[in-house]
Amino acid sequence: QIKTDADLAAVRDLPEYSLELAKWEAHFAELQKKYEAELADKAREDLKKGQPFPFDFDLVDTEGNPLRKADLADRVAIVDIWGTWCPPCRQEIPSFVKLQDAYGRYGFKMVGLNQERGPSEEANLKTVKEFKANASINYPCALVTEEIIAQLPELKGYPTTLFIDHKGNVR
Repeated sequence: QIKTDADLAAVRDLPEYSLELAKWEAHFAELQKKYEAELADKAREDLKKGQPFPFDFDLVDTEGNPLRKADLADRVAIVDIWGTWCPPCRQEIPSFVKLQDAYGRYGFKMVGLNQERGPSEEANLKTVKEFKANASINYPCALVTEEIIAQLPELKGYPTTLFIDHKGNVR
């Protein structure tokens, strides 16, 4: 705001403004680096604490193709359990599309497992297919079952994102 707010024009006119602004920007850039390093450290710490758990699925995707965890063997994968009705779920989709675009050629696999709230499986499948087309989702999605959801320890909400290592372990 300091750069554009009309009420702060007098501040921008001060002779020392440019020098001070450069100091402030450098200070905030340093704070941002520290914050990102702290987040990365926390993520590494959380990954060390996290215990792998058994997780498996054998489904048919929205296009009628088999979608199995076994097919992810020797790959790094992200399995996103989400719903088209969930705003945070929808917000993360562009990032997942970019990941699949950037790393799919190296063996990475993005998978969406949808928990929908429609009146029938047919209606849920239609919802996911339409959403997938409209959002340009470039990875397979399938309707998740209650049996698969039951495998998730302490499921707290949606989205729930699982990181699968090349050995098939949930990380």
